[in-house]
Amino acid sequence: MRKLTLFFIALIGAAVLLTGVFVVPVPAKAQDVSDAIEALADLQSDDDFSPEDWIPADYVGFVRIRMDAAGIALSDLNTAMVAAAMLQPARVVISQQLGYETFVSLAALDVEDASFATDILPWLRDEVVLAYRQLGPGLSAAEEDVLMILPSNDFFGSADAMGRIIQAQDLGDATTYRDVSIYTGDRASFAFMPEAVLVGSIDAIHAALDVRAAEAEALTAQDSYTTVLEAQGQNEAAPLTEEIIFAYLGGDDVVMPALSLLLSGNESGEPLLMALGDALRAIRNSEGFERSLLSDTPDAVSVSIAITAPLLSAPVINATAIMHVPNSVAVGLGAGSAEATETPASTPATFDPSVLDFIPRSAMMVQSGPDAAGAGYDLLVALPLFSFSGQMLGGFSAAGIAATPSPLVDQPSAANVQTAVTSFLEALDVVANYSLEDDFFAHLDGSYAVALLPRPNDPTPMLNTPFDILILAQVDDGAAASAGAIEFIETALDFGTFETETPANGDGDQSFETLRVVAGGDPVLQIGTVSDGDIMVIGTGSALERVLDAERGDNRLVDQQRWHDLTEISSETPNLYINFNALFNTLAPSPGGEVPPVGVRQLAARVQSIGEGLFRLEATITL
Repeated sequence: MRKLTLFFIALIGAAVLLTGVFVVPVPAKAQDVSDAIEALADLQSDDDFSPEDWIPADYVGFVRIRMDAAGIALSDLNTAMVAAAMLQPARVVISQQLGYETFVSLAALDVEDASFATDILPWLRDEVVLAYRQLGPGLSAAEEDVLMILPSNDFFGSADAMGRIIQAQDLGDATTYRDVSIYTGDRASFAFMPEAVLVGSIDAIHAALDVRAAEAEALTAQDSYTTVLEAQGQNEAAPLTEEIIFAYLGGDDVVMPALSLLLSGNESGEPLLMALGDALRAIRNSEGFERSLLSDTPDAVSVSIAITAPLLSAPVINATAIMHVPNSVAVGLGAGSAEATETPASTPATFDPSVLDFIPRSAMMVQSGPDAAGAGYDLLVALPLFSFSGQMLGGFSAAGIAATPSPLVDQPSAANVQTAVTSFLEALDVVANYSLEDDFFAHLDGSYAVALLPRPNDPTPMLNTPFDILILAQVDDGAAASAGAIEFIETALDFGTFETETPANGDGDQSFETLRVVAGGDPVLQIGTVSDGDIMVIGTGSALERVLDAERGDNRLVDQQRWHDLTEISSETPNLYINFNALFNTLAPSPGGEVPPVGVRQLAARVQSIGEGLFRLEATITL
């Protein structure tokens, strides 16, 4: 299974994590606000004002957070944080209901009784925008690089409430810039306008006022921003949903470190991810999301998170990310070839959902896609990096991935990975006269699905895993594909010799090649075909028996209500499905066999190439 599919999971918590990383400075001191109140008393707030339109073009991004006096938004934010803590427990830890100050810190106010609910929320126009001039390690931002924009629906209320805070400061100064009074304190400055209150460094406020006066370019006017914003669109899967978080990051020197942080838990995984991307570029012959993402380097990404609350049902989290990857074309170097060749971007293959008809209802994780051969290349390239998976995917430690980097082992480069892969393929050719590409990959012709089937109290023979692995792939020649797979396993893995068997629950005409440790014992591995030879099946343990039940229409995952709960929200078939209760009860069982109260029940994620170097990633979480 391709480990990069975990990236889908990472995107669910991305925008939420951004809001929790930064400490937002709030104003420190002013002499008096009465003059500003009198000067602006006849002005009205612009209801069409978009606070992000004041962000200077040299800023790397922003986060927009919905807030409301009724507390609905705060409840939605807490729901999103529960999901984030579930998906990335090492980065997000919550033990109780979170307040407004968790998302917008008031520590820099230097007032003991400062409260977002009483000092800001009454006059706030339902949202807060946090803009970042630059980001440091771990997506951290210095106070002078953060600009907070508080849209106002009550100018007098904002001046009165913040005036109390200002008068409580010890130091301060007042200046004017572009006819706007700016009050400067020890740690931050702020300015009142009919549309909004600005909080940040004096330089940040000056820059925002330049944009407001149309004397400087806005971030929202840049092509990278408008491109992803146009593709973001509305969440058609949940038209009654109101967005609670929107985040944008721009610049290839920012987006890739952010991706590494989300996947790895820190930025140490970035060189490995880049090595994987470059190796995929060198070896893989076809276009793919993983190759484009890691080797072409994304330069802009937007993330939107929304909550649907159906009547009498648990909340559903919907997340949509748009990623722009410039120069996203297929560049391939076949293993063993002498040079790379550029080819035009290929038309994305269409996934055939019929392969999912053979997935048993007990599946706790399913990953699928339209390109079985491409998935084979992905796995082949990723294998040399398996020992470094803890560094690359350490952000998901709860999924059983141990981040244990060793300072004694050098991190492999793309050249190292490519050498390992080509040497392996050449050794197969020399020693066994076997070509993995020609004898196996060439027969993979269409869509595929990989599933994990739980068996927590009955480990798979020899493999000793608490789950069975099931692989389904459309093929052009079932017999040739099966023969190629068997020859590879017998030659490269030396697991033993397969024997032909007829399954008891088959149609009587089906036969499968079976590998056993003990004669008459449970199978270790079985290989064969279903659907009149059009789909090859590779399964460990008892996976094949369950596939044959599903082929007859019995106990299919796609017929279960929990599957429909996710797929009815979006018309797209998910590329990744996870049943968290089954997953955690299998990989990390609780005493007595109790299902842990994980809070998150299921996740479905999908990725789609929408052209012009743009990829849409959608995720749905049921609670």
